[in-house]
Amino acid sequence: IICYIKSAPERGQANTEIIKLIAQLCKIAQAEVSIAKGSLSRNKRIHVDTKRSQEEILLALGILKQLNMFD
Repeated sequence: IICYIKSAPERGQANTEIIKLIAQLCKIAQAEVSIAKGSLSRNKRIHVDTKRSQEEILLALGILKQLNMFD
């Protein structure tokens, strides 16, 4: 996923904005989203810990639709 955000990469503002964006798109709490790797890098690995299924998360992010284009 490529995210374009407005916050500067200072004092974790950009990371917070990314977490907020993903939580909003997936309709889950921000506490269920964390940055697993790359908190100081522009490339990040996001961890989503929720009871929603993987398919629901991929659908909410638009990834499932993209994957189905190639079936």
